[in-house]
Amino acid sequence: MHRNGVYSESYIVNMIGFINTKNDSIYQNVEIVTVFYDTGSFSSVTEQVRTVGYTDEVARGHYDANKENPIMGMYPTVLNPKSRGEILLRSKDPKAKPLIYPHYFSDEKGEDLETFLEAIRFVEQLVATEEFRKHEPQLVRFEIPICDGLAFRSDDYWRCAIKQMTSTIYHPVGTCAMGPENDGKAVVDPRLRLYGVKNVRVVDASIMPTIISAHTNAPSMMIGHKAGR
Repeated sequence: MHRNGVYSESYIVNMIGFINTKNDSIYQNVEIVTVFYDTGSFSSVTEQVRTVGYTDEVARGHYDANKENPIMGMYPTVLNPKSRGEILLRSKDPKAKPLIYPHYFSDEKGEDLETFLEAIRFVEQLVATEEFRKHEPQLVRFEIPICDGLAFRSDDYWRCAIKQMTSTIYHPVGTCAMGPENDGKAVVDPRLRLYGVKNVRVVDASIMPTIISAHTNAPSMMIGHKAGR
């Protein structure tokens, strides 16, 4: 009411939107996470660029843009990716960190990349609306050396930038997927019991056979509640 106090503003993520870039369904295929940084919010910017693992050049672009102006980051997320990653054991040592290969944009038809491009075009249209134009927004081009020879905002430029800047938002699933025993990729049965090992269950987002079209925290709690009954 008074616009002050700990609940008067959100933390890093200010707004989340779910859209369908193809307008062919009531179900969303893209999430857009919006993050606002007031002028000189270097600590918040640093936290963001470290979290997603941006290169030094891209991180520097954030800092330069934020020196004298507030910036708004709009981060599209493909909700139903066709690409599939893999996780492998590094060694027999149970304490050794596993090998994680996300395999972004590895789907044969390239659908994930095109969905990403559609999401960026949506953001461009959003920024061009009357409400946004009141604030005189400008799209900032970050330094991405491999994309330097491409016209800014062209399809080829965005495809290049997408491949260089894509990261995780830490909602992976399916590394211990639930499925029938005759499925070579299934790890647990419908009661979450680990195949081939007695008295062991897996109860987290890893048992989801496919990823959901939203964040995984609430469904993970539901899985835990169901397994505990």
